Amino acid sequence: MVKITIEELQRRYRNLTIRDSFMFTAVFSDPLLLAKLLALILPEEILDPDDIVIKEMEIKSAYGSRAVRFDVYRKDNSHLFDVEMQTESQEFLFDRAMYNLTAMVQSMVRPDSRTDYELKLKSYVIFICDYDVNHGRRMTHYSMKDADGNTGSDKFNIILIGCHAKENDSPQLKAFTDYVRDPSGTYDDVFVREIENRVQLKRMDPESERVYMDWQFELNRAERAGLKKGEEIGLKKGEEIGLKKGEEIGLKKGEGKGRREERKAMISAMMTKLKAKGYSNEDVLKIIAEMTGLPAEETERILSGTGSC
Repeated sequence: MVKITIEELQRRYRNLTIRDSFMFTAVFSDPLLLAKLLALILPEEILDPDDIVIKEMEIKSAYGSRAVRFDVYRKDNSHLFDVEMQTESQEFLFDRAMYNLTAMVQSMVRPDSRTDYELKLKSYVIFICDYDVNHGRRMTHYSMKDADGNTGSDKFNIILIGCHAKENDSPQLKAFTDYVRDPSGTYDDVFVREIENRVQLKRMDPESERVYMDWQFELNRAERAGLKKGEEIGLKKGEEIGLKKGEEIGLKKGEGKGRREERKAMISAMMTKLKAKGYSNEDVLKIIAEMTGLPAEETERILSGTGSC
């Protein structure tokens, strides 16, 4: 892996779109924009931007993902949100959503007020996916159910937004998901234009660029370290496998040679006894061939050291 350069990172940053998880998080760290997005997804939840608190954005890789994530909560601790952009299909996406949901709640619960806090907390993990995550549907909302399959609680929620859905649903939500699919397009939607304007401003923000570059440098360093460690482990494993294979080959060859020497000694002893009884060489070879199943010429080769058995 080639070490990444500052020039390359600058080029990448200036071409980021809302599809990039870093840019998505940077843009929606604005409570006003985030409140508008959540209103599209959860119109039943009334969120005042002044009530929204955004925790410091998490830019470390977690749970096998490079996605940037950030947690959002209301000042009264009644709602908790994790909102992320997902541009690549993941086999264990729902497992990751469950992991995030658990980690998010645990990070907010205080041991001295655990029971009261959990009673009033409603938490949401929202993944905006640029692929057909819901098999044709725009949005799928999962919530906790009891053993009989009935909805038991609305405290824990996972929402998957599919940007490739064909449903003719909310025009504003459709405009947003169409924009995610193709940020270079032209859109009349006011909210989409507001988001794109913010993207353009972020591209020119030196502080956001610095954070992005620090994150990418760290990822690149970690990946190179991981590659080196993997090579070392692979080399060691290869040596172990090679040594084991060599031992097996050597043992097999040794066993074969031992069997040949044993058979040679046995045939030699038989020939000595038969000759002592007055049999001719020709008769001896025929008798040994009958007893061992070997042709006479093979018996001669074994005794001369050129035989294979």
